Amino acid sequence: MVVPAYRGAGRSPFVLTGPWNVPTFLDAGLDVTVLPVPSAGPEPAQPFVGVQMAFIARSTPDEVSAGALLDHLADHETQTALYEATGRAPALTSAVDAISDDPVVRGFAEAGAEGAPMPAIPQMSVVWAFWGGTQIAIIGEPDGDVHDRWDAMVAGIEGAILDS
Repeated sequence: MVVPAYRGAGRSPFVLTGPWNVPTFLDAGLDVTVLPVPSAGPEPAQPFVGVQMAFIARSTPDEVSAGALLDHLADHETQTALYEATGRAPALTSAVDAISDDPVVRGFAEAGAEGAPMPAIPQMSVVWAFWGGTQIAIIGEPDGDVHDRWDAMVAGIEGAILDS
């Protein structure tokens, strides 16, 4: 969760988004702080967490070399080098713990600690379409019934996924 410090009348103090938008906010001169997703009810929030992955195909002719590559990708030094090259938070906890001078990466690591891996399915585009539209409606027309809108969003997502 990125929480840019917007200032001025008519501006939102919070933006719920992910690390992909941080460079845009920083380039715009905004102060950025990352906080966990607040709970919307009695259960703790469990945000989706994007993950990068590599796997060995069943048909690989050289399983030993492919396995060595996966081991290399998962070691502390490689994870740290990937962070330094891309700015993306490492997947390895010890590599994240070693990054003490980047509060944004550390914030995302803490915010995502209780997260769930985002499903890697084509239907997620349906989820984001309904979710985004509902969020815009809630923000744009705050007098409407948020619960009814949320229930309609869930029903729309379920219906669209079942129809796909």
